[in-house]
Amino acid sequence: MTERELAASVVSAIAAGVMRPVLFAELEYGAAGVPAFLRLFTGVEQLGWNGQTWIGGRDLLTISPIRESTNLEAIGLSVTMSGLPADKYSIAVQSMKKNKPGKLASGWRV
Repeated sequence: MTERELAASVVSAIAAGVMRPVLFAELEYGAAGVPAFLRLFTGVEQLGWNGQTWIGGRDLLTISPIRESTNLEAIGLSVTMSGLPADKYSIAVQSMKKNKPGKLASGWRV
């Protein structure tokens, strides 16, 4: 494992006890047959991270418990959105696809 130094702002946040856990979910959907991505995080407003803009899903975003295994097996998880505005619901139903690849990341927000 390589070592990295923490930024001064992160060290200060740790010392002050103001770091908050954040989960990021990148979901693939189809727009006219072209792959597109929805990037959500468990916060509010928007957040720039990893070169992308992430939309705060806060209470609208639920991530199922994640299991680990020592066996060679695919273990899935579910990312659920609820409380969508009515005008966005039909777009979501038509575009989102089950069993598509996605990414889930965790981090800390200061």
